[in-house]
Amino acid sequence: MVGGSLQKFGMEAMKRLGWALALGCAAWAAGFGTDQRVPAPAAKPYTAAVRVKVNESIGCGFLVGPDLMLTAAHVVSNEEGVTYPDIAVECGVVKDKPGVTVKVKDVSIKLPRTKELISGDDWALVQLDRPVGLVYGWAECEGLSNQDLRDLPVELVGFSGISDEARSEFANFQTPYSCRGTLRDVGPNVVFHDCAMWGGTSGSALLASRDGQLRVVAINSAGVDVSGEVLQHGFREVYSKELGNIAVPARHFVDCYKQLYKPSQAKLRRLWIRNNYRDKLKVCVRYRSALADPGQPYLTSPWQEIGSHQRICVMEPEAGCVEQEVYLSLAKVDGGGIGPKAPLEFEVEGEKRSFFCKYIGDSEEYTVTYP
Repeated sequence: MVGGSLQKFGMEAMKRLGWALALGCAAWAAGFGTDQRVPAPAAKPYTAAVRVKVNESIGCGFLVGPDLMLTAAHVVSNEEGVTYPDIAVECGVVKDKPGVTVKVKDVSIKLPRTKELISGDDWALVQLDRPVGLVYGWAECEGLSNQDLRDLPVELVGFSGISDEARSEFANFQTPYSCRGTLRDVGPNVVFHDCAMWGGTSGSALLASRDGQLRVVAINSAGVDVSGEVLQHGFREVYSKELGNIAVPARHFVDCYKQLYKPSQAKLRRLWIRNNYRDKLKVCVRYRSALADPGQPYLTSPWQEIGSHQRICVMEPEAGCVEQEVYLSLAKVDGGGIGPKAPLEFEVEGEKRSFFCKYIGDSEEYTVTYP
């Protein structure tokens, strides 16, 4: 069971075995009733939905800390609990925008892993090699009791691999979607929900509003497909727990989560440059980014021109700068110098540039004025 690639089993077998008997395999799943999918809002914590590429397949995950991702265990490991070696986590993915790919440092799953889907073992917490959650946001996990979970309104946020001409914007894992639903049934170890999902949606988060905050209350695991059933755009009309979509409630992994979760108070910076010279200037900024590969933590922005007595933003929060110092390089557009030569020199794209250090402190918005 890799990345949401799901096998089928028949309706009669399901009716005979009942939901309480172990489901031996995952399945392609479906939504129920009217298609409630909408593009996920471009705001935190919805932007914490990620794609997980692994073993030539794709699954989903969700950021639950600055450098911590939650997903289904079968997305990142085999049935014996052995983690796949080629896991790539893609953050900030929207249509026509590839986002940032990060690597995995460590994977925490329950061992020995029970293969049965209703065991509640199908979860994994993945430590990433950089704190991308500072940029894309995250939602904390909250372990709720069965009583609190029953009939709880939830929202699934993730991607889908279904090929659906009616909703092509969601096909092929292009765009994250959100779908409201309900935890319709609660079993001893898993919950059943009616949010829309398909193959590849394993590892998507189920969010619920708790004290005014969206929290992860369960992780999407699998669903049941009935061999030969005709679905309308991936949807069946009638819900039943024997055919329901399965999720693992957070109480199964919340203790592990609390051990791994490291909150951060880091601020993302926005930097402006105001040009009070008569001449047009060009500027670039060199900064440490939460998005950069740990082996190359500094990024340099392209040259930007600033007209006389104008102010422009040279570094947005999306750049991921969390440091209190940046490095600036300024020059006249016509090639002339500005004041004393900057004391630091770095090579950028084969060109040696002079920089000076600017301390911007705790400010989230900072303006540097020249002269």
